[in-house]
Parts: sequence; C-alpha cells; structure tokens
Amino acid sequence: MFCVIYQWRIKEGKEEQFRELWRTVTKSVYEKHGSFGSRLHKSDDGSLIAYAQWPNQESWTTGTKALSDSLVGTNWQELIVDEGKTLHKLSLLDDLLKQEQFSAT
Repeated sequence: MFCVIYQWRIKEGKEEQFRELWRTVTKSVYEKHGSFGSRLHKSDDGSLIAYAQWPNQESWTTGTKALSDSLVGTNWQELIVDEGKTLHKLSLLDDLLKQEQFSAT
C-alpha cells in the first residue's frame, strides 16, 4: 500500500465548500482510478490534512493526473490560500488500523 499526506490552508469562510469538493473528487478517484479512499482532518493550526491510500505508487501517479483533470473548471483555487502541499509519500510497513466501512460525513 502507498499513502500520501496532503495539507491545505483554506480561505476564511470556505471550509465547507472545500470539504464538499474534496468529497466529490475523492469519491470519483476512488470509484474510477483505484484509490482506497481518503480521510480529511482539521489540524490544531486550522489547516486541513488529508491522508489518502493507494494500492501502489504507480496507481497514485495515474490517479493524481486524473485528480488534476477533474479539478479543471472547479473553484478549487478560490477556496485555498496556497497550492497546498504533499507532506509525505509513505510505503506501508504495518497496518493495525481498525477497518471501517467508507463514510462521507
């Protein structure tokens, strides 16, 4: 498994719009491009952090291209302060997370 951690700073008052778009895009990549899904968190500094899982780095590379294409024509850039960051690219060694059913809340 290959995992990636992203970070965004969201413009004031735009968090719900960002979350809505993030859910839509994540579901699309999950359904069409082999992603195992993602989780979105809010950091104590107010930034949003996403943790995404993929079968391998190759599928992430392909899915990232599809993700970029799916953002064309959206208001993505109007919601974020900067481009966002890929904080970490991770290869799984051990997995002890409890498995739960996918949920978009």
